[in-house]
Amino acid sequence: MKRILVIPDSIWGNDSGHRSTQFLAKILKKQGFHVGVFAEDVPGFSLQKERFLQSEGITYFSKEPYRFFDQFFPKKKKVIEEFKELIELFKPDLVFYFGTISNKVSIDYLNSNRSDLPYIYLPLTNEFWCLKNFAGLRNGECFKCMNQNFSHAFINRCLDTNNPLPYVKGIIEKMLSRKRFLKANALLGYSKSQRKTFEMYGLEDVKAKSSNIFFEPEGLKGIDSSKGNYFLISGQISEAKGSHFVPKLIHSIATANLRFKVIIYDKNVANKFIETNNLNEHIDSGKLEVISGLDSHKDFLSYVASSLAVIITSNYPSTGEFALLEAMGLQKPVLAFDVGAHKDFLVDGENALVSPVSDLDKMIKDMKMLNKDPNLWKKLSANARSTFEQVTYFDAHDSIIKSLNL
Repeated sequence: MKRILVIPDSIWGNDSGHRSTQFLAKILKKQGFHVGVFAEDVPGFSLQKERFLQSEGITYFSKEPYRFFDQFFPKKKKVIEEFKELIELFKPDLVFYFGTISNKVSIDYLNSNRSDLPYIYLPLTNEFWCLKNFAGLRNGECFKCMNQNFSHAFINRCLDTNNPLPYVKGIIEKMLSRKRFLKANALLGYSKSQRKTFEMYGLEDVKAKSSNIFFEPEGLKGIDSSKGNYFLISGQISEAKGSHFVPKLIHSIATANLRFKVIIYDKNVANKFIETNNLNEHIDSGKLEVISGLDSHKDFLSYVASSLAVIITSNYPSTGEFALLEAMGLQKPVLAFDVGAHKDFLVDGENALVSPVSDLDKMIKDMKMLNKDPNLWKKLSANARSTFEQVTYFDAHDSIIKSLNL
């Protein structure tokens, strides 16, 4: 039995990255590998950890939190020696890095003459070249810093601060990470779009491989879905996630007869968003409801399940957004921009309603059409679920890892 050591950003918690890592470990175990996970402990999730390790039979190694100075001697020497001891103890045949790469100092050991152990990497964002991680500006996808000319990050104020230190820290991490990225034995991507960014960054074409999305469909079980009467919008308040489009959609006279619900988890952030964008009049009229302070992810899913459709305003080179997948898995028509992975599996008028970036006129036209046309709604609903099943399916016997021949 081959042994795989998974090194994610984090595994304990309920956010999309945590759930994705847990599902990755489960899939690898089901496909016949002995799986070890090297990750940080998280206070408050010890019970989740105990239950997961017991039910799944995963070997777990606790990792110290990453610090920026781990990149440099003498801190780095200690990190590398501890990792070497872990490798000698677990004896993996392959190391699987998952998430970000700028905090994966251990890769430097694998790239040294002290090791011939192969490693692969699957990025969940565009953090390997972008200081913003998601690589989206107000007007859409951005690849300006891909050649490591980070002057663009300062020009566009990508970190939204006048303090140069966060920029310097980020630039150093990106520069040190480039070799780690390009030296990987294989890079896994969720879409043609994502794999194209690998090649744009300089990765050899032969190293870019395809993977379905590590999203657990079981997480949607028990959620009853029905056709509602509102459009749901959720996501981070950021340019890359297209939050600046949301007020425009709601303020538009063309959407006067439509209803919206916007989920912003943090109450303070929600209140600031309402005040900054003068949304109180729409709340008072009943056109808009802003929801925050949800107790669980299941509560979020219940709002998705009761909606008419879900609007994804992201305008960055997306990879495998869980908000999108959850909507499609719950048979909801999705309205989105033609960016990133959306280009690969969203087909306008077939399984979603897709608009060019920033084209709110088309998006509003699509919303009104969907609101009036029950046959279109049924078609998109059924096809959304079918697409979801395709992009999240993993065969227990057809392993991506084995196909890499590493």
